[in-house]
Amino acid sequence: MEVCIESSRSALINALREYPIVEIFPVNPAAMSHFRKSQAHGGGKSDPVDARLNLVFLKQNVAIMTSLLEDSPETTELRKLTSQRRDLVEQRVDLANRIGTLWKEYFSAILEL
Repeated sequence: MEVCIESSRSALINALREYPIVEIFPVNPAAMSHFRKSQAHGGGKSDPVDARLNLVFLKQNVAIMTSLLEDSPETTELRKLTSQRRDLVEQRVDLANRIGTLWKEYFSAILEL
């Protein structure tokens, strides 16, 4: 299955990489914008229109496009570790915000000083 996406990095691409049957073709957003302007006369942007245009673009250019390569085991491990780190940082920020809120509730007078 071939998928054309207007990016080379996104959560969607990371999710699709989990499925070996999916071949991902990243496209420069500027290239798709020019293609969109040449095909969609109204100039409006919408998800259904963009999906159709991505399909047309892929069909017309698949011979000259390069798909994302399979990651090496090291790169896959690094991506997983990076994702775990991002989750831990978000947890740390949430905890700091919760502690700050509790301080304000219990010690509002101290914080005013």
